[in-house]
Amino acid sequence: MEERRRNPEAELNKVDLRPLLARDFPTSEAFIDDLGLSVTEKGMFIPMRVSDRFQVGGELQLRFTLDGRKEILAGTARIVFIRDGANGEKPGCGVKFLELTERSRKNLAMIIQWREERQQRGAV
Repeated sequence: MEERRRNPEAELNKVDLRPLLARDFPTSEAFIDDLGLSVTEKGMFIPMRVSDRFQVGGELQLRFTLDGRKEILAGTARIVFIRDGANGEKPGCGVKFLELTERSRKNLAMIIQWREERQQRGAV
């Protein structure tokens, strides 16, 4: 039986070099207040100061957690627009989800349902 040699170049190719956008929230309410109203099934707006490492069309990794442990949203996204805040708009970027973890998809569905129920009650 022939022993397979590890190919260091193949291992290097597995490293995800996309920028990581990670945020931790102390409570689920803090996540909803900051990001929950701008999220849809297809993507979201992320308020932030946008650096040069973010480009329209570029991909990034997303990791939003609750209290440093519980995953809220995790996956990859493509940047579809960037706002620098020059016109009085909130600075940040709009992203389209490319891949989300199974847990993230479930959480996303709950967030959207919660937001719609709140809007029907007139609380948003």
